Amino acid sequence: MNRIYLKAGDLIRENIPFCLVTAISGSGRFNSLIGIKGLAEENATGQVELQIISNGGAVSNRVQGEGRANEVVKQIFARLAQELAQECLINQQLMLKTVLVEEEEITLFVEPIATDPELIILGAGHIARPLAKMAKMLDYQITVYDDRPDFANTKFFTAGERIICDSFDKISSHDIVKQNSIVVVVTRGHQHDLTCLDQLIGKKLTYLGMIGSRRRSLEVRQLLLRQGFSQEGVDFLHAPIGLDIGADTPEEIAISILAEITKERRKGWKKGNLLALDKKTFVGSIDRGAYQVLKLLAEKARNNEQDPMALATIVKTMGSTPRKAGAKMIINGIGQTFGTIGGGCGEAEVKVTALDVISSSEPALVRVNMNNDVAGDEGMVCGGAMEVFIEPL
Repeated sequence: MNRIYLKAGDLIRENIPFCLVTAISGSGRFNSLIGIKGLAEENATGQVELQIISNGGAVSNRVQGEGRANEVVKQIFARLAQELAQECLINQQLMLKTVLVEEEEITLFVEPIATDPELIILGAGHIARPLAKMAKMLDYQITVYDDRPDFANTKFFTAGERIICDSFDKISSHDIVKQNSIVVVVTRGHQHDLTCLDQLIGKKLTYLGMIGSRRRSLEVRQLLLRQGFSQEGVDFLHAPIGLDIGADTPEEIAISILAEITKERRKGWKKGNLLALDKKTFVGSIDRGAYQVLKLLAEKARNNEQDPMALATIVKTMGSTPRKAGAKMIINGIGQTFGTIGGGCGEAEVKVTALDVISSSEPALVRVNMNNDVAGDEGMVCGGAMEVFIEPL
């Protein structure tokens, strides 16, 4: 377990996009690969590099125990995993795909892992303080930047935030704005806003917003266009910032800003069952809570904890279910859990199988029916089913 989750933990901590690829079923010679896992990450050129890591003793023994013939199927897995990981990282979507190779099938579950989003707050005044506090509750990595030492300090912000005190024209020199960062401009004055925007317009960001009235926002847009910035770059700016909820106080404004950021991050993202592209390929939205489970596994790996555990991951759902593909849960040897795949009788059924997986060190793919009778006993209206892959750790 240690290698793959140590690596995952490092990538999460550094906010580097990556993808896990797991063989969850296979026929013929691919049967020996069930449970093998690949970790794919983007390198400096944007290409995907894959590491293959066996997960669990029985899996390792199967994968390593058949000589040259098994090296061939490992190479096939590596090629498929790298191709699918590249596609899923670009599209930021889960994929469940069954591939036919010389009349034998292998099914791969491909999951890009969403990491803590980066929020950069330019300006450390009365809006920045509740904004940082609320964003922390949503697991943002937060940087607060201001040119006033009386504002950019730990008196107003916790040690959990990165605090930079420097002039606004030096933002670029600190290398804090990354691709896909979320940037909120809430400085104390019009000129400081423009100084910030001069360094931000045109960058590939997830979100860029600026505080200000409608009149002031229009003036800023017109000035940016006169300075030569593209219409597309200027149109990307959210100004006035935040959803229109009639916000008045700094706390209410912070809520409106985070609501708009959430809306932008969820564009094109719909929680639901995987969509069938064809009979062998299903795609869907990534589970944005999965990284929390991986962070815990990384911590256990760093501490070299050897307690037997299993990891349960929903790989497909049909009909109405409480959680969707990508949701994860850790089960230890005495049935304690971290995370959830939906609760109720369905989760309890998975826990029982997980104990068998821990005992045998053999992975299992199980189907859990959330029929109306079971759902009714739990006070839920479901009626669907889910497939869950359970692997030993």
